[in-house]
Amino acid sequence: MYFNPLRLILPGSILLLVILEFRDDQFRKSWFQDRVRFRRNSSFLAASLLVMLLLPGINEHVSRHTVRLSDWGRFSLPEGGSCFLVAELLGWLLHYIKHHSQFLWYFHFQHHRENQYNVWLPTHTHAFEVAASATLIAITTRLLGFSAPAIETYLVFYSFAKVYQHSAHHYRLGLLDLLVISPDYHRFHHRRDSRCNYGISLTLFDVLFRTAKWPSSERQDGELGFGLSAEGSYPFGFWDEMTYFVKAKGTVESDSGLDDPQSEHRAR
Repeated sequence: MYFNPLRLILPGSILLLVILEFRDDQFRKSWFQDRVRFRRNSSFLAASLLVMLLLPGINEHVSRHTVRLSDWGRFSLPEGGSCFLVAELLGWLLHYIKHHSQFLWYFHFQHHRENQYNVWLPTHTHAFEVAASATLIAITTRLLGFSAPAIETYLVFYSFAKVYQHSAHHYRLGLLDLLVISPDYHRFHHRRDSRCNYGISLTLFDVLFRTAKWPSSERQDGELGFGLSAEGSYPFGFWDEMTYFVKAKGTVESDSGLDDPQSEHRAR
């Protein structure tokens, strides 16, 4: 199996972001004072790490059983750029669908259940959702003939970007914020009744599909209202959230982003 040396940089970079996150008061409390939230966060973290251990095996299985429709040859910048665009487009589409399908929302609401915005959020995912999305992206990139270095480079960038964009801090990259999703940009996606900013790592497809909402120079996090508008309709706890799709008989449509005139009015 190909090993990208960028993987050596990734753990240290993410660890640095987590350490810097301790400057945020809510993030510190979630570790040392709020036991209910810490149990939930710890369970999601353990599940996320387990899925991460399984994903390489899934990718290897997909690679062995998927026919390549093309061959890019030796790794090059055009191939790397194309791989980024394909993976980001597929990620945007999957993310958009998860917010507009009532059934798939049951596997995605966990990521929006929290009303605190910090780097715990990337771990708040359903294992089935992550495995299914990863498999679809692996099959697509394999069919299109992208090489292991191209795919690995994208995955390293994606992994760091997911933690970065969920930071409680207002990190900025200057002009790159127009392309790379920043914490300020992604906050709008996590506000209550949000129907914008579905991009995964890049803003490109939000711009193309007109779902982008740009942060203003004035920061009004308190007015965004993170989380779900119908919090009482959803469980708060790892196992209850993981099994919610079994017993759920419907939720408030505005939370999932389904068409709801009242939700649209509130979002404006």
